[in-house]
Amino acid sequence: MSDDHSQQDAPVALDLISSITLTHHRLTTPEYVGEVSDLLLVLARLMPPQTSLRQAVAFMLVASSDLSGRAASLAMLRRSAGFDRQGIELLGPSLGRTTRSLEALGLIRIEESEEDARASNIKLSPKGYALLTDAMAVIS
Repeated sequence: MSDDHSQQDAPVALDLISSITLTHHRLTTPEYVGEVSDLLLVLARLMPPQTSLRQAVAFMLVASSDLSGRAASLAMLRRSAGFDRQGIELLGPSLGRTTRSLEALGLIRIEESEEDARASNIKLSPKGYALLTDAMAVIS
């Protein structure tokens, strides 16, 4: 969990972790497609105007990683999203631009990795955490 979250938010965060982890696991399970699409649609509605579905998916993957206690990286986001049937990356070749736009919206933080100067750690910002909390409340 990110340092910006208060102790008071811990029970909420634990619920979010289990919900998002379960949702992430269910991405490939046909009977839960509706649940995942509901979360993405709610996120897309709550995010600022002109937010793309690609940004909503990237945000959800960052949230899943961050709330599980791990910082995301561009490589992890690419691996998690995978490829479409034609072998094209789902988050596309402009993933760096997508994450920078989420950072500009104040939804995530991109920090230099202490372990690897070539990598960045991507985490939820307090604003992103609040957005995710609101989205989970809507679909619960």
